[in-house]
Amino acid sequence: MKRALFPAAAAAVLAAAPTASADNHGETVFRQVCATCHKANLTPRQMRNPETTLNGPPMNRLAGMLKRRLGSRRAFIRHVVDFTLNPAGDRALARPAVRRFGVMPPLSQIAPQLDKADVRAVAAWLWTRYEARPMPRHRGMGHGPRHGGPGTSMGMGMGR
Repeated sequence: MKRALFPAAAAAVLAAAPTASADNHGETVFRQVCATCHKANLTPRQMRNPETTLNGPPMNRLAGMLKRRLGSRRAFIRHVVDFTLNPAGDRALARPAVRRFGVMPPLSQIAPQLDKADVRAVAAWLWTRYEARPMPRHRGMGHGPRHGGPGTSMGMGMGR
């Protein structure tokens, strides 16, 4: 009986290996590129703190809202990839974030070395990392720099 379980267990580990590798790649890309503007985790209180510098919405809030709104892993990944590769105010699902920060610049300006597979890896990692929840609505969300408005590029590249 133990011999029969070993091949099944080995197959399960091998099947999970590509996912773990993709998750690691997605997390690495997020930390090296996306985290330049998107803090990984902020509480509503931290977001209201005038000393907290924000160049984009915190990813825990943004990903949580997108997960809740889109519902499925497939829809979430598709939206994150499509929006990241071709950001536009009229396609944004996080309207409060667009009002506060403007529309992110195209990926080709931020990190031209990245391709669709890299963005897909980040989106898949975001799906597994964050819980579905709404973006907080705060009157004090005006703290921090404001760059552009709906439909405009923030102009925030890798150097900030």
